[in-house]
Amino acid sequence: MRSLLKLRVLLLLLSAAGVIGLYGGLLNADRVWSHSHNEKFFVRARNFSYPTKAHTWNTKPVRQSLFGSQDSQGGVKSRNLFEMYGLNNVEILRPLKVPRPNFEFVMTPDITEDVPDYISANDIRHTMVTTIKSDYRRHRERQAIRESWGAIRALNGMRIHVVFVIALPNTEEEESSLKAESAEFGDLLQVSMNETYRGVGLKALAAMQWAGSHFRDDWLYFSADDDILPDFQVLFPNIDALINDSKKMGSFEMSFPMYCVFGYDASPEVLRSGKWAVSESEYPHKHYPDICLGGFYGMTIKLDKAIYNASRYYPYFRHDDVFITGFMRLAVCDSYLEGEFSYSNDKLCAISTIRNSNFKHLKVSPHAYKSLWRKQEAALLSNGAKIIKQNFKS
Repeated sequence: MRSLLKLRVLLLLLSAAGVIGLYGGLLNADRVWSHSHNEKFFVRARNFSYPTKAHTWNTKPVRQSLFGSQDSQGGVKSRNLFEMYGLNNVEILRPLKVPRPNFEFVMTPDITEDVPDYISANDIRHTMVTTIKSDYRRHRERQAIRESWGAIRALNGMRIHVVFVIALPNTEEEESSLKAESAEFGDLLQVSMNETYRGVGLKALAAMQWAGSHFRDDWLYFSADDDILPDFQVLFPNIDALINDSKKMGSFEMSFPMYCVFGYDASPEVLRSGKWAVSESEYPHKHYPDICLGGFYGMTIKLDKAIYNASRYYPYFRHDDVFITGFMRLAVCDSYLEGEFSYSNDKLCAISTIRNSNFKHLKVSPHAYKSLWRKQEAALLSNGAKIIKQNFKS
């Protein structure tokens, strides 16, 4: 009798453990993707170079959530890169129980996937959308871009769209002015949020949401500041090289890395004082993961969507380049495997930097900005560039 009682207790305990395990698995499978691969990650962190073990998966379906993967036996596997960098226990990276709601927009750009009549679709190899973070008061800076490189609709087979991301103004008069600007140029994406310096990253995320919901996976997405002048003679050859390398690995949109145009920072130092200060209670480590500097960086729309979706499951961190190109890039690396993306870049988890870059913040007037562009445009034309423009009045 006593042995039978022990057996019943043991069976009850095993059943309870099974229910708890199943419930935990469902929680962890809040957002899942199917995939299989055996690719190697090559990871660089400060003071060490560490190739992780190849992920060799069972041929049975594997499910992976944003907060950890499940193997074919249902056991939850721990994080990979988040664990390596000690990010899984950082206060500012504790996953949210409920995903952050999507952004709302007051104005949206007049841009579609359709190729306009004045451009031959056969001449277009790729398309890039550049979303430019702009204060609603900086209309002169926006106009300088429209009257310079922003007027280009195609350059050497690359179709170009420019979108300015702004927030809500303070007065009805300012709002009326923005509506008139939007009606004339059709290039404003206005987010329903207040214009604040620390909210720049939210505008960047809002732009990622909008672009990801409107365009094809194989389009290129770039985020930029409104005081940077792209150097197309350097930018496009680098993009073409990355595209060709990506195609060698298979699907271009799966293999094109996050692309640091303005700059790549390996393990940037965490500042404890000044306007960029972050307390040790928020982030205890001395360095962030590798990042793209926020002035100008790009990726495919496919990766844009994945990073934006991941960002909804984490508290917003006010340093947008660290949050988007550092933390969320790693979150996506941990959440997707080769069924969605291919990670075999020689930098940390599909991150690349431009060669011969001279991109920088230009502290010049809008008039001087346009003068610098005219010099670059003359050089492009002298080298045989094919430019199709939409002219705005000067």
